[in-house]
Amino acid sequence: MPTPTQPPKAFDRAVLTDVTNSMKPNKGAQFALAIVFAAMMLILCSPLNGPLPALGILVTAVVACVVWWRYLRRGGVRGNDYSPMKTGVEAARTPFSWKEEGRLVLLLGLVFGLSQVASMVVGSGRWAYAGVAALITVGVAYWVISFDAWRPARYTTPEKLDRDIKIETPVEWLHAFLYCRRCVPGGLQMLSDRLKEDLAHYGWTAKEADEALNKLVKQGNAVKIRELRSADGALNWVTLTEEGSQKFQQHYGG
Repeated sequence: MPTPTQPPKAFDRAVLTDVTNSMKPNKGAQFALAIVFAAMMLILCSPLNGPLPALGILVTAVVACVVWWRYLRRGGVRGNDYSPMKTGVEAARTPFSWKEEGRLVLLLGLVFGLSQVASMVVGSGRWAYAGVAALITVGVAYWVISFDAWRPARYTTPEKLDRDIKIETPVEWLHAFLYCRRCVPGGLQMLSDRLKEDLAHYGWTAKEADEALNKLVKQGNAVKIRELRSADGALNWVTLTEEGSQKFQQHYGG
């Protein structure tokens, strides 16, 4: 069992790679979802009549939901452009973000626009138009799905950090974990409950995670943000401060 001064496993290159890879989406699932959207567009723009188009759209919608939920849904994190970024702050409920929801609006606008134009095309040209619309949708949908909206400035990617990194103290270990998960200003914030669940995979207990986090906050290297919610209480988010991010980067920048 880990002790208060010794984490269960040193944060070395192997752990760094594992922590970083766990945040990367499944590229195959991203492309598959783009193909599903293209299939939906092909059906919408085709000259088919009767119940088959509606059934096809329903099936593709179900498949899209399954792929997204099973392989691409990323729970417990949100974009980190919220302010003020200071200890003990209480923030309003997560607002609309063009970085996230705006891409969905773009995709829906594309689908609506191309499907409306299809109604103006007659004859054999309808299938050709449907094929072109599907190809356009594949490209745009893949870009929308795979585009990384939260890319912090002045951030050295974990792959470029010191290859001989080895951290054995809990507070520094947590510091490294949050950095490699991109929990920095301009990157992401993580729910405290999700943080404890992820740390449990490396042998941490909830008590140890709380103790290390409290020390990291006291040092000014991390911040807790309490998000007020109208119906279901409040959510607690965690992220490194700008100072904490830069301090870690300067120390282990390679």
